[in-house]
Order: sequence, then structure tokens, then C-alpha cells
Amino acid sequence: MKTKQTQLLFLLITAAAITITACKSGGKMGKELDEPFAGKKYYSDKNYFRAVGDAISENSGFSEEKAVLIAKQKLASNIESILKSVTDRYVRDIEVGKRSNFEQSVENETREVVKLKMQDVAQVDKKKYLQKDGQYHCYTALEVNKDVVFNGFNDRISKSSKIQIDYDKEKFRKIYDEEMKKLEDEQR
Repeated sequence: MKTKQTQLLFLLITAAAITITACKSGGKMGKELDEPFAGKKYYSDKNYFRAVGDAISENSGFSEEKAVLIAKQKLASNIESILKSVTDRYVRDIEVGKRSNFEQSVENETREVVKLKMQDVAQVDKKKYLQKDGQYHCYTALEVNKDVVFNGFNDRISKSSKIQIDYDKEKFRKIYDEEMKKLEDEQR
């Protein structure tokens, strides 16, 4: 009887040890990883649009190019979203009949500005890892100054006679700055 109790106790201790070990190594969810560039330093704020991209490839250069491309796509989407939000707020004060023309023109200009401003993007950080399977995993962090984006947008609007009539730079800038502040607050 004592032998059975000893065996049962041994089995329970072994099972407990296995369970504890499995939990420490991540269990069913796997091991939690610390992703590079995951902190506040890499979030957009009231002064900069920021984005992070990562890619895996057997080719070191291709993994880097792909990571930059992904980060630029995220950055462009973020800029377009903010400019759309600013335009929506700005248009509320324009005469009803002129709204759709202004919105349509601004939307076209926004796309052009985003394309141009992607050239002004700065790479603020990059890390590349060689994985066990021989593939390269590249992470990159990009940023562009909000003033560069605003000035590019303002230049495009100022050159467009269709839009310029209904465009008040100071009012647009005020709304733009408010949206950038809101973006920063959302990411805290």
C-alpha cells in the first residue's frame, strides 16, 4: 500500500513539474517575443508620422527592401487617414455646393503629396536577424516630419486655383495640428 502511495506521489510530482516547465516555455500560446521597435518611441506623435515594417526572406537585401516597403505603406496609409480626417472637419464650414469639388480635389492632391513625401522619409532604426532556418528577418522603423507633410500639402493646394478659393491655410493648419495631437493621445 505504501508503495502505491509513493508511486502516486511520484507521478503527481512529475506531472506538476512537467506542467510548470510547459507554462514557463510558453505553453499552448508559444513563447512571448519582444518585437523590435514596439515602444512609444516608434509611435506617431504630434510631430512625426512613424511606422514599422518587418519581412522575412532567404535574401538579406530583399528582406530589408520588403520591410521598408511595408513600413512605407503603413506610413502612407496613416498620412492619408489624417489628411482625410482634417479635410472632413475642414469641409464642414464650406458652402454646401462647393464641398464636393473641394473634397474631390483635396483627395487627388493628398495622393500626390503622399507619393512625393515618401521621398522625405527617414529610416530611424533597422535590425536584421539570421534565423535558425537560414532566412533573414529584417525590421525597420521610418518617420516623416508632420511639417514636411503639411508644407507639401499646402504647396499643392496653393498651386491649384480650383481649391485655393476655399482654402484657409491657418484654419486647415489648426485642424491638422489637432488631429496630430489626437493621434498621439490615441497611441498612449
